[in-house]
Amino acid sequence: YQSLLSPDGKYLACLEDAKDLLLFDVATGKEVFRKNSFVSPFVGEDFAFLAVLMRIAMLSSHPELIHEHFSPDGKYLLATTGRDSILVDMGELKSASMEGSLRGHLSGQFVFMGRDKIVVENERKPAKSYVLSFPEGKVLSDVALGSNSLAAATVGDFLMLRPVENYAVGVI
Repeated sequence: YQSLLSPDGKYLACLEDAKDLLLFDVATGKEVFRKNSFVSPFVGEDFAFLAVLMRIAMLSSHPELIHEHFSPDGKYLLATTGRDSILVDMGELKSASMEGSLRGHLSGQFVFMGRDKIVVENERKPAKSYVLSFPEGKVLSDVALGSNSLAAATVGDFLMLRPVENYAVGVI
């Protein structure tokens, strides 16, 4: 359903059957990591999660069930459903523990800004989003975001937001 290639092209992260997170070695085609039921079914109090997915589907031409990014150096894969998150050490090809407040802040989209920090959207209050150290999860600063898609520049500490009012892109 959803896929992402690592920066070095060695690994492909996939969301299989809209629930299992898998990693494949691109050269061999072999599965090297699996997190079963990473996206859980909608039951009981999961209406908030379903509402987020519906919002993503309505606002995006390519809806995503999870937010996932490889760190720019390819050492980690970080993924979140908004309710559950996982950090995969790509050298060990296994789950790594998340330190500090990193897990608690991963409720919406995020993007790596270099190898040592990430910008994390506060899904409920985007104007009160954060820049966190990575992988420690220490809050470095606040950042005001809107309900935009996020992308980091490949050089420098710039964040691109799409769309921004009457413009295709805004840069902060």
